[in-house]
Amino acid sequence: KCEVCSGARPLPPPPAVRDAPLFTPSEEEFEDPLAYIAKVQRSFYEYGICRIRPPPSWSPPHTFHLRHGPDAAEPTAPRPKPEPPSPPQPPPEPPSSDHPPHP
Repeated sequence: KCEVCSGARPLPPPPAVRDAPLFTPSEEEFEDPLAYIAKVQRSFYEYGICRIRPPPSWSPPHTFHLRHGPDAAEPTAPRPKPEPPSPPQPPPEPPSSDHPPHP
């Protein structure tokens, strides 16, 4: 069947994808990469992603290569699952009304 007979409608075009913002920090700004990312996070929040071009002198710490990526020396152990919250406890029962109060 053709599109008219089958009732199929063509999909609308996808929304325009804007380029992810590109940040080029100085050596001083990129001394602590995670602090830098936290600093600029609000600037790229609406995109959900960004690009960071580190300074030419920067190289990832040695430990980064050991713990991440397909060439990792040892796989990272999965994080343990958090304990589920305990169910709420019922409130204590009030004293029975047929018991006289204590003096």
